[in-house]
Amino acid sequence: MRALKKACALFHDDPKMYEAISAKYGLSLVDSKEWYKGVQITASYGISASALSRTVNVLYQTKVISNPDFDLKNLIATSLAELETDIHSIKLYNKPELIKFVRNNLIANSKVSGPINYTDLLSYDQHHYHGIEALDLCAQLININQNSKIINIGSAIGGPARYLAGKYGSQVLAIELQDELHRVSKELTERCNLHHLVHHICGDILQVGQHFKDSSYDSIVSWLTVLHITRREELFKLCFDLLKPGGYFFAEDFYKIHTFTEEETKILLNEVYCGYCPDSNTYKAQLKGAGFELIEFTDLTEDWKEHTAQRVNSWETNKSTLLNMHREDTYNRLMFFYKQIRDLYKGGNLGGVRIIARKPL
Repeated sequence: MRALKKACALFHDDPKMYEAISAKYGLSLVDSKEWYKGVQITASYGISASALSRTVNVLYQTKVISNPDFDLKNLIATSLAELETDIHSIKLYNKPELIKFVRNNLIANSKVSGPINYTDLLSYDQHHYHGIEALDLCAQLININQNSKIINIGSAIGGPARYLAGKYGSQVLAIELQDELHRVSKELTERCNLHHLVHHICGDILQVGQHFKDSSYDSIVSWLTVLHITRREELFKLCFDLLKPGGYFFAEDFYKIHTFTEEETKILLNEVYCGYCPDSNTYKAQLKGAGFELIEFTDLTEDWKEHTAQRVNSWETNKSTLLNMHREDTYNRLMFFYKQIRDLYKGGNLGGVRIIARKPL
C-alpha cells in the first residue's frame, strides 16, 4: 500500500502523464488530457459499492456481460479490500430509480418536454409519506407563506420545494447531495417556471451551509433525509445558526424505539443508508444542545407502518400497469425497497416522528 500510494502521487504530479496515457492506450492527446484532468486515483482499502454497481450496469446495458446480478463482494479481493457503502449504493438511488420513475411518468403523460405546471407533477414527484398533505400540514404548523425564506435539506427531484414555492409563494433553497437528482430537479423547476423562487444547489448541507449567511432563513425543512446524516450535532448547530430568531426547524424522520436486530441494522445501513438512528431522548437532547426549543415531537410510527404496507399492496395490485410503465428492473428494485421499509416498521423497533423545533426569539 505504501508503494501504491507513492505511485498514485507520482501519477498525479507528473505534468506529462497524459502523454504517456495517450501513447499506452491509443488515445488522442486531447482525449487523454481531458480524462487525466478529471480523474482522481488514490490508494485505499475501500472499494465503492455504488461505483462497482454502476460499472456492472453499464457493462450489462452495452451487452459486454449477459447477467448484471453479481454479488459485489465476489468482484473484489476481500483479503485486500472491503466494500464501502454510500448513499448511491441503495436501490432507490444507484440506477437511480427516482429519476426513472419520474421520467417514465412524464412519458406516459405526454409531458417529456416543454412547459409544465408544478401541479402536473404532484402525483409522481413527492416521495415522502402522504405527499402534499404532509407539505400543507408543515406549512400550517410553521406558518409558511409568501414571505418565507426556506432551506429544503435533501430536495431529491424537487417536489416539495416546487410545491412550497408554487402554492405558497415561498423562496426555497433546495439542497441535494446527489448530482443526478439535482440536475433533474433543476430541469423540472425551470420547466415549471419556478426558477425565480426555487434555487437548486448540489452539495452536502454540512459543507455548503458554511457559506450561507447566518440568521437569514425563516424555516429549514426536511422529509426523510436527516436519517442519512450521522453528524447530527453539527447539522443541528448549523441549522440553528442559519435560522432567524423565531425560525423553525421541521423534519419528518426515523428514530429508534427499541434496539435493532442485527438484520435490521444491516438493512438500515445497506438498503436505506441510515448508519445512525438515535432514540427519542437522544434526538431531543441533540436539538436542545444546539440551542433549539422543542415545540413538537410527534410519533407517527403507526401511521407510517400502515402507509408503507398500503404502498406495497398498491404496487402488487397494480403490477401489470406499473410494469408496462416502468419495466421489470425498475419495478422490482422499487418494490424491494418498499418491502424493506414496510418490514422495518413491522418489526417494532423503527419509529417515525415529526419534529418541530424553534430558535428562541
